[in-house]
Amino acid sequence: MRSPYQSVNIKTMLSFANPWWLLAFLPALYLLFYFQRRSFVPARRSKQLFWFVLRSLLIMLVVFALAGAQLRSRVRKNQILFLVDASDSIAPEQKEKAVEFLNQAMRKIQPPDQAGIIVFGSQAEVERFPSLAHSIVRFESQINPSGTNLENALRLADAVLADDYQKDIVILSDGLENAGESLPLAKLMMEKDVALQGFYLHPSDVVEAQIEDVRVPPEIRLKEPFTLEVITKSNRKMSALLQILRNGVLLQEGTILLNPVEKNLIPIPQKILEPGIYRYDIRIKPQQDFQVENNSLQAWISVAGPPRILFVDNQPEEIQTLADAFARRGFSVEVKEARYFPRILPDMLLYQAILIRNVPASAIHSQMPSLEQYVHEFGGGFAMLGGKKSFGPGGYYQTPVENILPVRMDLVNKKYLADVAMVIVIDKSGSMTFTDRGRQKIDLADEGGARVASLLKETDRLGVLAVDSVPKWAFEFQKLGNKRDAIDAITSIRAGGGGIYVYSGLREAYDRLANVEASVKHVILFADTADCEEKDGASGDSSLLLAGRALEQHQITTTTIGIGQSGDPDVDFLEQLATIAAGRFYFTNDMFTLPQIFAQESAVVQRYYITEETFLPKIEQSEPLLSGVQEVPELDGYVATTAKGQATVSVLSHREDPVLAFWRHGLGHTLAYTSDPVGSWGAKWLAWPQWENFWAQTGRYLARSSEPARFQVSVKADGNATTVIVDTFEELQEQEGSSWRGAVVDSSGKEQELIFTRTSYGRFEAKIPITGSLFGKIFRLQSDQILEEAVVQFSSPGNREYQTSSEGKNLLIQMTGSLIESADQLKFNSKTATDVQPISMQLLLWAIWLFLLDVAVRKLDFSLFRRRRTLQPATVLVQAPIEKLKTRKKEVQKQRPVWMEVEKEPEPTQPESRMKPESQQSSDYMERLKKVKKKTKG
Repeated sequence: MRSPYQSVNIKTMLSFANPWWLLAFLPALYLLFYFQRRSFVPARRSKQLFWFVLRSLLIMLVVFALAGAQLRSRVRKNQILFLVDASDSIAPEQKEKAVEFLNQAMRKIQPPDQAGIIVFGSQAEVERFPSLAHSIVRFESQINPSGTNLENALRLADAVLADDYQKDIVILSDGLENAGESLPLAKLMMEKDVALQGFYLHPSDVVEAQIEDVRVPPEIRLKEPFTLEVITKSNRKMSALLQILRNGVLLQEGTILLNPVEKNLIPIPQKILEPGIYRYDIRIKPQQDFQVENNSLQAWISVAGPPRILFVDNQPEEIQTLADAFARRGFSVEVKEARYFPRILPDMLLYQAILIRNVPASAIHSQMPSLEQYVHEFGGGFAMLGGKKSFGPGGYYQTPVENILPVRMDLVNKKYLADVAMVIVIDKSGSMTFTDRGRQKIDLADEGGARVASLLKETDRLGVLAVDSVPKWAFEFQKLGNKRDAIDAITSIRAGGGGIYVYSGLREAYDRLANVEASVKHVILFADTADCEEKDGASGDSSLLLAGRALEQHQITTTTIGIGQSGDPDVDFLEQLATIAAGRFYFTNDMFTLPQIFAQESAVVQRYYITEETFLPKIEQSEPLLSGVQEVPELDGYVATTAKGQATVSVLSHREDPVLAFWRHGLGHTLAYTSDPVGSWGAKWLAWPQWENFWAQTGRYLARSSEPARFQVSVKADGNATTVIVDTFEELQEQEGSSWRGAVVDSSGKEQELIFTRTSYGRFEAKIPITGSLFGKIFRLQSDQILEEAVVQFSSPGNREYQTSSEGKNLLIQMTGSLIESADQLKFNSKTATDVQPISMQLLLWAIWLFLLDVAVRKLDFSLFRRRRTLQPATVLVQAPIEKLKTRKKEVQKQRPVWMEVEKEPEPTQPESRMKPESQQSSDYMERLKKVKKKTKG
């Protein structure tokens, strides 16, 4: 019995994709007939007829091919695409039910019908392209399950389905879309004869509680009470712990009762005493819960007031003097230790500017990409202040922080730099193959060694030893010359083998450096703190004694870099080694800090990065930071850097190094002050009467405090998106060259760029997907300069992916007309489809064969295949026609009547010797014939 889904060929007919080419057939046929009649090639009529038919057929084939000949068949065959919802709102048991439904449906689909699967969440992926149906065990596609975008799934299905099949789409979902608009697209597809069916995945009967919304007043005044409203929802009666955090600090908490009958509105009285930007995090911890993702929401509040500045220092008490000066000048100031540096971009956005002093790059390496966003996209201010762990000595070479600062960490064309001879001993044992986030320990150690090579001068000497049980030169000790060769050699080191043999590696390095003439001779030993072997030599000599002798006899210093855990057995050994050899010991349990540590050590080794001598700085440009200042006091030290090309250098050292430089990076301002504003280097500046005024101007430059914006910002939720609206006054609209730019972050910390379009006179709108509360800034630009800015904040319901609702069933019904309860109820499209098979290439191939046949008929002599006749001698063949003419002439003369005979005088006899030969007579005869023929034509 044939399956009802098996294809049936109903009718086949010829059609043309470009039928206008057919008009060329008759003119081509006429031209063929015309030229064949004028042909001088002799041939029998049958042969001429054969040529005409053959060439007519050839022309017809070419014309049909140009016209796009194709065979159209009306067939009945289907492609069925199953769109499976794999978002977080689908419980595991519902996903298993979807797999069971698919396998039942696959058994109903018979060849040549085809079945495919698309899995979707926030985006859609093809799990299986349409092919012969077969069962499925699990879904392999990796999609983002935090959202449901059914529109994306439908668009992908429309692109995957073939035109020569009847199209069927079966949607398996709970219908709770929270991105895109699928209903209009579904109606459009149904108008194109795409059949849609829906299978509803019922939400599981689980205990669920959530925060549905957080409401804050549109405008909050300083020190005035306001109410924060929290709306919760639950399908069970139970208690929950409610927590309110402000800027990451727990403000208050208490127990609330969740009611399944109606939503709970919980008012929370609040008052803000200091101006600034505040982030509220509201969390609930119910007794039972299925999804925790919907148990928290954020709300942002901006209270007008002076700019908020964050100071970060390894020793916060040392920078407190500068912070107090800012506070006296009207700034809202906060001081933090380096380990409390803001972790994520939303935390950085609480401040208008961030200043750091004496903070090594390894302390904030994970936050640096967000810090670059904070400056470039959100207009935040950033300054690095000098210290022995700032700039190059802090390891900031080739980091995102170096990108945003107006100075570079490497020293270009500095004649005062010391000559350096250095050997890097790198542990390449098997433990270095440990992988995290796609990178091995050895890869990051190689990157650190490459940064060392980049920071050294071309005249410095460098060697790199890769050590496991045997030390091997990865880069032979030599003058750097071409740094690229050294970098390529270092980054090619691969891990493998036993633990690092410390003694053998150090001895090889010290032997190579012993007789070298250099201002600085240094060894960097990198090792796993749990895998140091051969600490003593074969003779009983220890690595510690070996390092001590190298320092005493050859002035070779040694720094150790250890990676591992604090309790590892070799941590103390590496620290003692660095102490004995007058070096430094760096320990980290985060392998991603290794490049910064290597760069930091390289800068420290080149001692002239840090200049500690008294000098009188020179003012290059006083505006805007030193407005009205003619002279500045002496400084007792600074960190050498190189100014970037577009930066403004305000103050120079006695060695022409920048002391104060600034520029604009993206939408934000950054500043580099390479001396210490509060330590021993800047003691004379602390007594300077203009010191506080100078730093106040610096703070205003970084925070870019300005007049309130002359435009209004509003935000509204629009279906599955958020619309940010900017309303301007008429005078702003009349100014030419203005543009609007903005960026926001959502509750997950993801950045969204705002692209504004003009929707009416004086109104600009930007639409973005909604994923919770939003906070950001909007800037009005003119000639690439910021004229004014405003804060945008929007406390919206959380991601609706994690909210319980039965509204999705109604959406599926609207899309498909009705829902099916099982795979047995599936009914596929029964209309016939058109199967189109182009045949132009086949016609052209036949035309080529006919052309070759035509050439063969005209050029080949087929009489060669007949029986050959006996040939006469050549002389006879030549003479035969002449002899025939002579014979015929004599016959005619004999038949003449007597009366026609004319009496002729007898011809004189000639001697036999003067008679012409017969060949000569024949030649004369031919000449006479030619003359007669010529006269006749004339």
